[in-house]
Amino acid sequence: MSKLITHAGTRRIDEGIVRSVPEPEFTKTWHPVSHSRVIDALQGAVIEAGLGIREREYSLNHSGTRMFGSWTLDHMVNGSAYCLVFRNSIDKSMLLGVGGGLKAFICDNLAIWAEFLAFSKHTSGLDDDRLVEMSQDALTGAWGHMEKLDHWHRSLKTVDVPAQQFKEIAYDLMDNNVFAPSRLKAFQEAHEEERSLIKVSYDFTGRNLATHYDRPTSLHTIHGACTRLMRTENLFQVADRNRGLIRVCDDYLERRAA
Repeated sequence: MSKLITHAGTRRIDEGIVRSVPEPEFTKTWHPVSHSRVIDALQGAVIEAGLGIREREYSLNHSGTRMFGSWTLDHMVNGSAYCLVFRNSIDKSMLLGVGGGLKAFICDNLAIWAEFLAFSKHTSGLDDDRLVEMSQDALTGAWGHMEKLDHWHRSLKTVDVPAQQFKEIAYDLMDNNVFAPSRLKAFQEAHEEERSLIKVSYDFTGRNLATHYDRPTSLHTIHGACTRLMRTENLFQVADRNRGLIRVCDDYLERRAA
């Protein structure tokens, strides 16, 4: 387990490390499901649905008892790919759960829907057949989350944010632990990157004539800046920060509509 302790808790890790975590012994009332079995069952559900997995990312806590996974699927919409996100524990700390996400194709930003579908309590009745069946149901539910997140995310483009409100939102983001106060400058820099659009064109020689266009500040650019800051964080943190990010955006939408 030394390899787990070295690589877990702070960043994304390889699937092989996740699969190497042993499954605890069963009890009369508790039937833990190993991370490897969860991966196999969900992978079967994805294949059964006729989908492919373009990218796999995982995070573990230091003991290896808690796992978070994110799979980028081969279903593209509006420049983003649907993601299947899931979590599991073998220490009774959380229920096996599945949710949906979006990953921007160009900038590699990952957004995760705030809610997770509880799979099941880890009971003695959860055998491999039941796990596969539940995986198929969970994928259907997670697909609904992906569609909701896609619609919500695209709607943010229409919500312009004046300079004063931008400052207020930045403080709300820090209050909701979307990013630490020490990263305020990094957030501002990431936001400037989000506001920059690149239109690629070529002259008759084939030379790249890339032109940058600035977009107005909107909830969409703010959301993009926050997810940029999360790229190097472990997936547990990404999920928690996404919940806060969605909450801040929704609060602003409510105040704006009042």
